[in-house]
Amino acid sequence: MTVTVYTQPHCLPCKRVIRKLQEAGIEPEIVDVSKDFLAKDYIDRWLGAKSTPVIEAKGYQPILGYQPELLKYLIDTYPKGNTNV
Repeated sequence: MTVTVYTQPHCLPCKRVIRKLQEAGIEPEIVDVSKDFLAKDYIDRWLGAKSTPVIEAKGYQPILGYQPELLKYLIDTYPKGNTNV
């Protein structure tokens, strides 16, 4: 199971999200939308996101923007030991 964080350079909330996931033992897949135009198009068109971070994990609603409560829920309920397998 993979947690994907869509990010871009100089995005402090993105760095905060990645750090919190890593501290919880979840190693996210990081996608830089400033370099991956298909990913940028995906989060814009299909998820409706206009900024980063965007967090996706199978079985969870995407988290658009920095939302500490939803991030905490993801961390608290995410299956441990199944990161990026």
